[in-house]
Amino acid sequence: MAAWAVSIVVGVLAVAVGLSVLRRRSSSVAAMGLLTLGGTALLTAPMLGMIPIAVFGSFPTIDKAGSLHFFRDGVHWRLFEASDPGVQLIGVHLGHLWIVQVLAAPLPAPLPALFPDWAAFNAQSFLNLWLAGWCAAAWLVHRSGDVRVALLLALPFALNLHQFRDINWYTVEKTAIFLLPLWLLCLDTRRWAACFAVGALAMFLNVYMGILIATMGAWTTAAELARGARRDPSRLLCVAMSALGMLPFALWQGVLMRGAHAPGSPEDFLTQRAALDVLSLSPWEWNRLEGWRAMNLAVLTLAGLWLYGELIWRRGGGWLVGVVLCTLLALGPSANPVYMALFDLVPGFWRVAKPETFFWVSWLLLVTAAAEALASMRLPNRAMLLVAALFLVGWLVGVRAHPVYPDFYSSPR
Repeated sequence: MAAWAVSIVVGVLAVAVGLSVLRRRSSSVAAMGLLTLGGTALLTAPMLGMIPIAVFGSFPTIDKAGSLHFFRDGVHWRLFEASDPGVQLIGVHLGHLWIVQVLAAPLPAPLPALFPDWAAFNAQSFLNLWLAGWCAAAWLVHRSGDVRVALLLALPFALNLHQFRDINWYTVEKTAIFLLPLWLLCLDTRRWAACFAVGALAMFLNVYMGILIATMGAWTTAAELARGARRDPSRLLCVAMSALGMLPFALWQGVLMRGAHAPGSPEDFLTQRAALDVLSLSPWEWNRLEGWRAMNLAVLTLAGLWLYGELIWRRGGGWLVGVVLCTLLALGPSANPVYMALFDLVPGFWRVAKPETFFWVSWLLLVTAAAEALASMRLPNRAMLLVAALFLVGWLVGVRAHPVYPDFYSSPR
């Protein structure tokens, strides 16, 4: 009961303060941070209160027990030892273990550490859910201009069933999807220094997020170059600075993938890993989760309306190209010439063992399209409350009630 009380009290207070800030300062970043914190705490209750009490999700699993083992072994201190088997296996993205190190660091006596090491993984999981909602809301209000819509559509991005499946079974860095809307926001607002920092952070936290940002950067660059004299040099500078931030990590990852201790050959990664963990269109599944629960039908409907309007009335289609391309990559290597072309041409692409990760880009673009479609309807507050209630019911049925939604297990010692 105490964990429920903590989650509810923190959630209600955060929402109340956030609404108060929002009334004084429209679309305040701080207000959206408080509102998404409150929403995350309430919707996932009693998760926040359980952080120091029990492990989130199944334990032990190979991924989660292995991650805890590697942390206790101190692999994150040995990042520059290229022959270390643990560093070879994990790769350059050891940033998540450094976050655990900070959260579990001893405090001056007689104070205890903020969290035990296993609970620091819990705290990081909750933090990533909150940050995903906050960054998505900030990005969506930038695109749609409607705070109500931004907060509502941040829900299916941040608290997606795929996220909770990763919390349930896999390692914590897979949930760091907040980097994607954050990078798009920095790009759209022409903040080149922030793009540099986000690019570097992405590679250090999760190389997959770095690859996704690089994919969006390549697409942005191609679109700008195609505009000819109308191109925007500031956007190209932001992309270039993002690449510069990623470069040292990418080079070191290349070193780690060579040598006698490399964890598998390119063929092993292709046939034994990448070919298994993919988006499936028949049956419609995302990482073996039912499509209607993992993708949210309301979002797909709104996004479809937006894309239809863009293609028919504005003769656009750039975002549709991005959705299609990343979805094709998410399908993995089986009978997929697009994926195999990158496998053959891009150095190091063979290490991509989770091709369905590319769908995060597609999903973010679809969520953004849905937000713009809903904002264009200019619904009154009462109608928006009804839409929010429908989204909430859909989330409770499609996500919270799903068997892979993480339970709480006794803490390891």
